[in-house]
Parts: sequence; structure tokens; C-alpha cells
Amino acid sequence: MPISDTNLKEEFHELFKTDPKIFQWISENTVNGIWYGHIDDPENLWVSDSFWKSLGYTNQEKSSFSQLGDVLEDSDGLTEFNLLRESANPKINFEAFFKFKSKSNKVLFFEGKAKIINAPSVSTPRILIIYTDVTKGEEHLHQLLEENESLNKLNEVFEEANKLTRTGGWEINLKDQSLSWTSVTKDIHEVAPDYTPTLESSINFYKEGESRERINELFQTAVEKGASFDTELQLVTAKGNEIWVRAFGKPEMRDNECVRVYGAFQDIDSKKKREIEFQRNKDRFQQIFYNSPIGIVLVSSENKILMANEASYNIFGFTEADAERISKLTFKDLTHKDDLETASIHREKLLSGEINSYKLQLRFFNAVNEIIWCDVNTSIIRGENGIEDLIITQVEDISSRKLLEKKAEETAGQFK
Repeated sequence: MPISDTNLKEEFHELFKTDPKIFQWISENTVNGIWYGHIDDPENLWVSDSFWKSLGYTNQEKSSFSQLGDVLEDSDGLTEFNLLRESANPKINFEAFFKFKSKSNKVLFFEGKAKIINAPSVSTPRILIIYTDVTKGEEHLHQLLEENESLNKLNEVFEEANKLTRTGGWEINLKDQSLSWTSVTKDIHEVAPDYTPTLESSINFYKEGESRERINELFQTAVEKGASFDTELQLVTAKGNEIWVRAFGKPEMRDNECVRVYGAFQDIDSKKKREIEFQRNKDRFQQIFYNSPIGIVLVSSENKILMANEASYNIFGFTEADAERISKLTFKDLTHKDDLETASIHREKLLSGEINSYKLQLRFFNAVNEIIWCDVNTSIIRGENGIEDLIITQVEDISSRKLLEKKAEETAGQFK
């Protein structure tokens, strides 16, 4: 499309001065450039200096362009005119976005608005196009689209993470009492994907009794006092399965009135049951540990005494007042020197994994440095994930039995 200035420039100036509608239309818009020409002869066109200036060119430099296609990105320059020709009604305006190449080779986005001019002073219809540089807006939009794409990807990762951790979301609008659950929350409740929850039905999923009473209390406190909550309760799913869940809730207050409560909902059944089993085993161990008539001593892999029950205190003649002293002792400090090598060999085999337990009869020194005989039954609990091995030793005082055995041997010798 050759660029021509000929008489079109003067014609446009005259039109601008004499037609108030043209003046008003241009003045209502931010104009960074004007094109004016024949609708039936697009090769005859006048381009304003302001358009070239928007692209970074001077009046002298613009003369080096023979076609507007040289500064259009992905266009031959006829697109605007073709759009107008396709308009059946010549009174219809059009708006479109075009990409131009600046002097610095940067792509600029221009919004084009056009009118078809049928003035008495011109013999054939004219095209009047005004351009507005919207590059910053387009770049911002592009940035927003990129950010939105990143957020969508992040949301996909978040959804996948929620599925892996079995964490869903929920929200209740207190204005209209509408309640919504995410797909993971519905999955935890074992309801259909199209299930529509209500406040009443969601409360009734909690196990009757303590759990249901607790969630009712926490929800009411959130609504009335704006207090958040985080609790672990039992739930009965739509399929009748009892599970443990963790419910988080946060109220949104406006003018001291709660308008909605939202939060997260997590399936913690496996974790909670492990914790309960662990606590049960711990309680059972403590019952055995503290009430056993046999001495039980917990020792580290470095041979340091970690814990000792009351029976072991009695066997060695210690009291609770000696606890600090005991914490600084090792089994070597209490073992008779003649039995130390045997005890050390078995302990090394235990720690190396060669054996899992051993049983010996050993001599020890008690609190007042007297020799006592003990049956020693030792086993090991292997540590995992950086946790230290734990040695459990059961100790039974057999000094009286050993004394009787010795007397029996001495008596038997007298009759030989």
C-alpha cells in the first residue's frame, strides 16, 4: 500500500474544521495517529505525523517507507480496509487491534477505530481511522494472562496435593445459608459428586455424641464470637464408615456480624488410628514398666541408663533420691569385673545385629557396693529414621538362689 500525502491531508483538515461530528469523535478519543483515504482506493492514503512519531520515526525517516505493510506486524496493510468493505452498512463503525513495529523493533499494540465518511465535499466515500496506542494495556493483559496461567498450574498442583493429603475445603454463606464443599471434601464424606450439602446435614455427618456436640459448639462460637477453630473429630460417612477428620474453620466478620465461615477439612483417619494405637501401646508399656515385679532398665546404644523402674531400684538398693546419680551411670559401672568381658561381648553382638537378644547370669554391685547375682534378659528395639537403638534389660535378683546353690554344693562336698 503506497503512502501518499497529496491532497488528502488538506481534505482531511477541511473536513475536521467543517464537520462538528468528526471533531467530536476524534476529541473523545486518545489519538496517537490518523489514517485518511479512499474506501475504494486504499492505495491512496494520508498518514499523520503523530502516527509516525508514535512508532519512533521522524518526518524525514517516514519517507523511507513505501508501504504501510513495512511497519505492520503480520499484515500487508490492507486488513483495515477489507474489514470496512465487508460491512454492509457504511454507517457501521468498527474497532480492531493491530500490531505495528516501532523503530526499535518493539511490537506496539494499537486500537483502530474507523468511520466511513460520506461528505458533500468529497466525490467518493472516505475512510477515517484513528489509532490509540494500547501497548501498556496489552502488555499488562498479557502479563495477567501469564500470571493466570501460572495460577492455574499452581492450582492444579494444589489440587493434586489436596488429593494426596486428603484435604478439602468448605464454605458457608450465612446470608443465604448456602454451603459448598470441594470435590475432596465430598470424597471424604463418600457422597456423590453432585451432592448438595446443607448446614444440618453436614453437622449430622459427625458421630453422634461428643464429636457432634463439639462441632456444634465450635461453629456457634465462631459465628457468635468470631473465633476460629481447629479440631479432630469422628465422622460417619454416607456409606457408614467411621473415620477421624480434622476440621478447620475461620469466620469472616463484617460490622461485628459473621457473614460466612470457611475452612479446610482433612481425612486423618490412618494417622489418628496410628496415634491411638501408639498411645495404647505406650500406656500398656507404662503399666508393665512401672508395675512389674521384675526390674526393667532402658539403656542407650552408648550403654547409658535412660530409665529404670521401681523394681530395679529395689534390686540395686537405690531410691528416687538417687535418680541423678543413676542417670550418670552405665551398666559397666555396675557390672562385676569378672563378668564384664562376657557381658560386653554379648552387648556388641546385640548392637551389631548378630543376635537379637541374650540371657545371662551376671554379678553386679549394688548401691552399697555389695555383690548381687542377677538373671539378665536383654533385647533390642532397632531405631529407624535417625532414631537411636534402645536396649531393654530385664533384671531379676537371684542372689538368694545362688547362696542356696552354694550351700548345697558345700553340703554335698562334705558327704564325698
